[in-house]
Amino acid sequence: MIPAPTPRHQLIGGRWQIPVEELRAEKRSEIASARWAEMSEPTTVDGFPALWFADKESMNDMHRASSDLQTAIAMELLPPETTVGWKTADGSFTTLSLNDLITVRLLLSQRQQALYAKEAVILALIAAAETPADLDAISWEMVV
Repeated sequence: MIPAPTPRHQLIGGRWQIPVEELRAEKRSEIASARWAEMSEPTTVDGFPALWFADKESMNDMHRASSDLQTAIAMELLPPETTVGWKTADGSFTTLSLNDLITVRLLLSQRQQALYAKEAVILALIAAAETPADLDAISWEMVV
């Protein structure tokens, strides 16, 4: 008998193959990495002429800043028209009101949710794939 090409290969149907379940797991990881990469890329937000950091840390910073500003305004420590200077992904600074900061954060959050939804669609395709060729045909770019 011919030895397995790699330790990952198993004799399936008389041929050395990597089990489809193992290939599915690799493809799921590949897709999750692609989603993370796109989610972490700076992006634009409709209505705000800047390039915004969109990674989780930046989103948490926006949430914390908007919450703190909201609290300070509610406690009458700051007037409602208070603005904050926010550093954008291109290195410039922009001035945002509380509503602007919340709007940018919510729009970036919607973008994240759309990317998670895209990943879910692709994961369903991975689950339905029956052959290594089916899995090879699946990519992050195939779903818009």
